[in-house]
Amino acid sequence: MQYDRSWIVLDGTPVQIRNLVDLNAHWPLIRERLQSAIKNEEIADPNLRNMIEWLVVLGEKTLFRIE
Repeated sequence: MQYDRSWIVLDGTPVQIRNLVDLNAHWPLIRERLQSAIKNEEIADPNLRNMIEWLVVLGEKTLFRIE
């Protein structure tokens, strides 16, 4: 079976992210998982951690503005 990156697992539940509306709907859990990965040093590269932190900020400022 081919890997489909539109599917992610959040709290043990598979969800499909096909567009920004889906991303917005699941953003709180996605944000929480990203922040946990940074805090627990699952991401070893400090530059990559910084990029993810900025993407979280961008998501906070843009995703919740979608109506």
